[in-house]
Amino acid sequence: MPFTKIYRWRPNHWLFEKYNDNGTTYKLDVHFHPNGSARIDFWNPGQPEENQKINTSNKLSSIGLITEFEFGGFGGGMYKVFSLEKHNDIRTIDNELYSFVKRLFVKLR
Repeated sequence: MPFTKIYRWRPNHWLFEKYNDNGTTYKLDVHFHPNGSARIDFWNPGQPEENQKINTSNKLSSIGLITEFEFGGFGGGMYKVFSLEKHNDIRTIDNELYSFVKRLFVKLR
């Protein structure tokens, strides 16, 4: 597991914190919305937005996942949405989200 601190912040929001990559610390937020969609935010807490944009995009590029994310995430980081429009039901969203986060963790190791 690349993140060293994991906890539920709210019933619908999980936090994965303290992934350190050569002195740059990252965080992943996984949150579920009342409409059935889910979103993950990959960011670099405590840094100015422009630094976060650079740090997160460089990291995601280096592991081959940059095209999976969009700019405008928490703090200037990047995010990915799992929506009902794309994934027909909540069960599919759950499975896709789980698979994607697992793949992200493997690539971050």
